[in-house]
Amino acid sequence: MTIDSVYNNIDNGSYFAQVAHPAFDESMDQTNPSKDEFREALRLHRLSAKKAEFKFRIDAMEACGLSNIPAANKVFDYAWSLGHAAGFHEVMMNLQDLSGIVLEVLKGVNNE
Repeated sequence: MTIDSVYNNIDNGSYFAQVAHPAFDESMDQTNPSKDEFREALRLHRLSAKKAEFKFRIDAMEACGLSNIPAANKVFDYAWSLGHAAGFHEVMMNLQDLSGIVLEVLKGVNNE
């Protein structure tokens, strides 16, 4: 996975939930959905969103060279906390910056 391919996946929607939120699902009876039907649709939407976000995490960490770094999840979590409100592009830019620092530090530690 390359950095460019992660950005392409962001742009083509690969990291977004593939199941519509029930409030915006045109196939659901919006005038009177049952609570159970709405809750199940919401559960499926959230599950789809979590799977997509996890795929983004894995792809982004691989593209930034963090796949085999023990603290990679912490680095990603920090990049996420800094940028997820602005979208996946912002998270990816933060992760690129942070991974550059982490990899330089690790290179220095390994050379000592």
